[in-house]
Amino acid sequence: MSAMPDQTKAVVINTTPLIALTAATGNLDVLRCLYSRVVVPYEVAKEIRAGGRDAFGVEVFEQASWLDISPEPMVLMPYLQNTLDSGEASVIQTALQLGINLVCIDEPTRTKVAQRQEGESAQLRRCLPLSAHHRSTDGDRGNYAGD
Repeated sequence: MSAMPDQTKAVVINTTPLIALTAATGNLDVLRCLYSRVVVPYEVAKEIRAGGRDAFGVEVFEQASWLDISPEPMVLMPYLQNTLDSGEASVIQTALQLGINLVCIDEPTRTKVAQRQEGESAQLRRCLPLSAHHRSTDGDRGNYAGD
């Protein structure tokens, strides 16, 4: 018997993890099993669809009708806009705006943001380490999801 997802768990996800899951499993169903809500910012959806209907991952993405795809671009904080690409920045901005404390981004993104020490980055450093599940069972990788 499979466990139902925790209805309080929501995640905002970036392009790389979506493509990686599609490559590894052929679908995105694992996200549906793990999370009650999977938010895809407009900018991430745009990146996935950029190669056209025949591009890798587009069909799987479009078939996952349960994804919560943002209908409009996100207004980004200047710090995010100047530090990350639009997909990465929109994932973090969406999570902050919606009060979702779980993001799925790749490790270089987390490192890039966490290494900053001034201004708005203090808020992001607090958000990102609390932003996802442990990568390993012993917890030595920190509290985030990566691809």
